[in-house]
Amino acid sequence: MTPIESATAEIVRPTSSELFLEWFSDPFSDIPLLGVGSEWRGPATTATLQMEVCVDGQPRAIVPVTTRPAEVADQMIFHASVHFPRELGSERIQVRIGTTERMQSVADVSVSEIGNRRAPTPPAKSFLRKNLGRAKRTTKLLAAAILGDAVARHRVGDLATRIQRRLMGKLLRRPGRGPIPHDGFVRHTALTPAMLDEMRQLAKGFAYRPKISIIMPVYNVEARWLEAAVQSVFDQVYDNWELCIADDASTKPETRRALKRLPLDPRIQLVMRPKNGHICAASNSAAGQASGTFVALLDNDDMLAPHALFEIVALLQQHPEADLIYSDEDKIDEQNRRFDPQFKPDWSPEMFLAYNYINHFTCMRRVLFEKVGRFRLGYEGSQDHDLLLRVIGETDRIFHIPKILYHWRAIAESTASSAGVKPFVHLSGRKAVEDHLFRHRIDAELEQPTIAKRLNLPINQFRWPERTAPVAILLRANATLEVLRKSLDALVTAMRHPQDRLIVLIPDQANRDQLRGLVGTYTDRDPRICGMIVPAAGNQAEQWNDCIAELTEPYVLLLDAGLVPSDDRWLTQLVGYATLPGVGAVGPIQRAMDGTLLHAGLVLNLRDGIAPAYAFHGLPEQSVSYYFQAEIHRAVAAMPASALLISRKAFDAVGGFHAEHYGHGLFDVDFGMRLADAGYRSLSIGGVEFRSLIERTADDSNERNDRPSELLAFRKQYQRRADRYYNPNLSARWSFRPEVDGPLPELPSFRTPPKQVLFITHNLNNTEGAPRYLFEIMDGLNRRQSVQSTLYSPMDGKGRRTMDAMQIPVVVDESPVSPRFIDMQWDVGTYRAYQQRTTRLLKQLAPDVVVANTLLSFPIVEAAARLRIPSVWIIHESYSESQLRQLMSPYAKDRCEQAFQLASRVIPASHDTAQLFQRLNVKNNIQVIHNGLDVTPFDREIAALTRAEAATQVPGPMNRQRIIAVGTVIERKGQHLLVEAAKRLRDKRDDFSIYLIGARQGLHYSQYVGHLIAHYGLQDHVFLIPETDQIRAFFRSADLFVCTSHMETFSRAVLEAQAYGLPIVSTPCQGVPEQVFWNQHALQFARHDADGLADRLEQLLSNPALRAQFAQESRSAFENHLNYSEMLDRYETVILSVARHGSRARQVAPRLARVGPTARV
Repeated sequence: MTPIESATAEIVRPTSSELFLEWFSDPFSDIPLLGVGSEWRGPATTATLQMEVCVDGQPRAIVPVTTRPAEVADQMIFHASVHFPRELGSERIQVRIGTTERMQSVADVSVSEIGNRRAPTPPAKSFLRKNLGRAKRTTKLLAAAILGDAVARHRVGDLATRIQRRLMGKLLRRPGRGPIPHDGFVRHTALTPAMLDEMRQLAKGFAYRPKISIIMPVYNVEARWLEAAVQSVFDQVYDNWELCIADDASTKPETRRALKRLPLDPRIQLVMRPKNGHICAASNSAAGQASGTFVALLDNDDMLAPHALFEIVALLQQHPEADLIYSDEDKIDEQNRRFDPQFKPDWSPEMFLAYNYINHFTCMRRVLFEKVGRFRLGYEGSQDHDLLLRVIGETDRIFHIPKILYHWRAIAESTASSAGVKPFVHLSGRKAVEDHLFRHRIDAELEQPTIAKRLNLPINQFRWPERTAPVAILLRANATLEVLRKSLDALVTAMRHPQDRLIVLIPDQANRDQLRGLVGTYTDRDPRICGMIVPAAGNQAEQWNDCIAELTEPYVLLLDAGLVPSDDRWLTQLVGYATLPGVGAVGPIQRAMDGTLLHAGLVLNLRDGIAPAYAFHGLPEQSVSYYFQAEIHRAVAAMPASALLISRKAFDAVGGFHAEHYGHGLFDVDFGMRLADAGYRSLSIGGVEFRSLIERTADDSNERNDRPSELLAFRKQYQRRADRYYNPNLSARWSFRPEVDGPLPELPSFRTPPKQVLFITHNLNNTEGAPRYLFEIMDGLNRRQSVQSTLYSPMDGKGRRTMDAMQIPVVVDESPVSPRFIDMQWDVGTYRAYQQRTTRLLKQLAPDVVVANTLLSFPIVEAAARLRIPSVWIIHESYSESQLRQLMSPYAKDRCEQAFQLASRVIPASHDTAQLFQRLNVKNNIQVIHNGLDVTPFDREIAALTRAEAATQVPGPMNRQRIIAVGTVIERKGQHLLVEAAKRLRDKRDDFSIYLIGARQGLHYSQYVGHLIAHYGLQDHVFLIPETDQIRAFFRSADLFVCTSHMETFSRAVLEAQAYGLPIVSTPCQGVPEQVFWNQHALQFARHDADGLADRLEQLLSNPALRAQFAQESRSAFENHLNYSEMLDRYETVILSVARHGSRARQVAPRLARVGPTARV
């Protein structure tokens, strides 16, 4: 800080060394702030003093001077401080101190004399240095925990040296592998002994209890793997099984000894083959011992999950007609560590012809197994694929269990480790698929896709003969002249059939004549090519329907200009796949100019479950997709209309595109849904690539530009129907990324009796978004009777009355350390005392789960971990690491970051926020749940209060357009920018009023905003409204909503604005891009850009039609968003999931050292 000399005064004032001014940046928003502060001593006085700060003579802030007695008699200590945003162009700063009647100057300085303060930047550390630092801290913890503090202080140096040497060697060697994302899934979905016992009891009560014969061929397997495989069968909670083992004349003594040691159980059938016949013959020998209704396949070194047979038979209770059942699987290494999960789609015939994605665990009806002739000799290596290809020719009653029931052992000599290890797998697999094509009279040859050649994988794609059917190509000329020319050149070479037609749809726009002239040059050379003028905008689905209705060709290709194929056989290939039985539409994968994948089909219910989106969007060209699903031919929910080949028979069967509800964009997804309902499939063809000639923009994402109103209609029609080709264990945000948790097992004990849950709030202020969300979650779960809630808070507040109304017990524990939950300035002593205090409370309450709300609640997360109580930690703050460093004491930051490892789940409300804490996600326990609101109260308020009535309840003239911004008026929300925009907007128009709702008494920034309004003379246009929970009249009377925040997580105010149907103008701060559809009902401006904000406001204020359209789409976006009930579903799942692991948590929870300044987990 820079000391400023003060002027002499007759009143009590600071000396020249006691008044400081400085420039610094707000840690949340990076707004440049001016800080003024002083603490001085003087004679005791009864006068009420205040400090006033002026910029170029204009008052900007007035704050009271606080006093406290000094240790010297008749003396007092005076204190005053304030900060507010720096104003560009200002020249001098004046500070005055005095009473309201008489103020005297203390300082008048030039802005150039004021110093700057910046947060220190930590030095960069190398990987090795950082890990050695961790080793040193870990050493201190271990020493304190094992030896005790007194001894550890003397021995820690020698111990640290030895551990650091060993750690350095390990870091340089880097053996094995570190934690992987699947570790979190394994941990979160593990079955406890109590759950297995419950399954065992349920299995005994099954009405249908078929015997399952498990077939296991054995040959020279290590004894440990064989014993583990057999033990996994004995561990099954469903007990009506038999294990049929055939040893294929093993030569290893340890294998033969292990077989002799098998348990003397009548359910084990063992045959020792006198001569080696390889795996098919051995499997048939094992099958010869089978007597069960179903047969299941288990390799001699793999393992079954303990509930594998239970899940099979549980499905048969609902579907006794099932002939073939398969499950998900993962791999397991020599250390029994699980990895590489394969979460499979439901039955996809074309994908199964590409490779054996069913694989394990497979269970089929024995009569069917016998009917197709068991395993065929000569197909070793792909014997399962060959068997199943013959089975699917006899039945379509195929069911998929989306749970990992099989662990495939990955050792050096196994196929699980590398497909290339066994070359015969490729040959036998190809032969099996060729046989299938011959049996079903499919006229196609097999070839390897490019990626299969590169990686030596046994994957197939089809090469179709020249087509005999003509195709009508409808090319939408929505591109530049040059791009259209390149598209036409590529299409002309593919028109090999004499009856092919190419119709170019030319939009009726400014360059219409140029486009028509270009098409005319192609028409002159080939009369099969013609142009047609169509409206430039409007109902796209209706245009397609009208065009297709005039065609007679059996196949129609819809194509956007700017997409060009990668080879000249693309149309033959697409038509070939379209001829497969049951196929209604096919499409190529699409890449950007740089080769990045744009899509490989569509996935339903992405964007966190609310909208369809593109599969594998953004995958680099040389990267491999999840289990090669982008590179192969496979069934998908739908294909985009930008490149879509349609069977005319299927198109007519479903009535074409639904133009009434989905005219803008969703007609292609709806078409895919109706095809599926009619028994047709849509295919993504990885062997056919189109490349875009149009350069991608920086903000391209996998989210389509669908209108919220169409998404809402889609939701109402299909009710969030699950995508059968997208596994529920995959992310609802990032396509084909495995989730951190799986669906809850359907066990009665999960909800009865209700779990005792202690919810934690850092305060009881029911006007703040974070406590309000928590109150609503508690109330909803209580009503479901799946939990019994108790609320804990270190501070009292008005929210206690809300809890009383909900009949939820409240524990308020106010103490001298309670303010630390606000200022986050924990030190060792206060933290240790609070841990002891909270431990006693948690022991007394004995909850099953602790749910902590906000980042500030990290001390209770740690206290719960010390008692082995599972915890769910909800994060509403979007702090970067540098912001944490500025906001928290070093000790508090250290403990807060450790809590991420101690919590069972960490739940940020947005992916933007989750990304900020990804560096702390070492346990893969971060899981995003968006906030959701109940629509009922909003509908009730809208019905009870008209806009005209609401306008009479707010200040300002009646005949104006109203703009509101809701939220505490603080720096990180940046409301002063709206005042700056209002100043610019007033230069153009005078018919608006702005309401800043959330001014809190005592906040310097709120005072600054008030002074800024007065300084610009905007008192008649901008109204600063105190913080209140009575805001419905403001929302109901508003025309626009503005969010100027620099930091959010998932703004409640934005959700409320959508519920009231308000157009939105916002910064793209954290969470907001996940809440809104830009340019559909929301406009974006950059933070600090007052001109941009003023321009967006002018755009909407001056265009009533656009404003009305945005209003409709805003309400639709709210209704399509994750609603209150769906939010409760997700929280309920998480809470019940961690509750089931209470006993397991007691076994594996990390041992915590005593709380100290350097203690770490």
